[in-house]
Amino acid sequence: MGIQVPEGHKVVVIGPSPRPFLARAESGTWILNFGDGKDLTRALEAVENFVRQGDKRFVIWILQSEFLEALGDVDRFVARVRAVVDASRDKVRHCAVFAGEAARRTDIMLSLKQLGLGVHHSSPDGACVVEVHRPDGIVVGMPGKVFQVEAV
Repeated sequence: MGIQVPEGHKVVVIGPSPRPFLARAESGTWILNFGDGKDLTRALEAVENFVRQGDKRFVIWILQSEFLEALGDVDRFVARVRAVVDASRDKVRHCAVFAGEAARRTDIMLSLKQLGLGVHHSSPDGACVVEVHRPDGIVVGMPGKVFQVEAV
């Protein structure tokens, strides 16, 4: 079954990529794809440099299982994320989307949620971010469900 896009609309779907990148989507939303973990330092430095730029922004982080497996020291990663979030408070809104199998790492998902990031799953087909360009503007959303902490 195909999806029909109404006349005057455009749909842009963004998913994980093996190469890390930081790019601005047409909506103005920034997408930080951490890649497959082979260039871990570059991916982490990209987000640290990004928050130094200082104006109001929204950045969606895409994390995939290969990146999380390459992390090694998760506590060190979470500490770096904490520093980024603290340095960008009141300037940058952060949201993390865990693509596919990465969502099995609920420990990291919970840690990022506790730091104040919005945390989402990707859609089942791997889509992480969707922009819908309508005649009256652009809507940005995450097609996967919101990460919920289950009560014990």
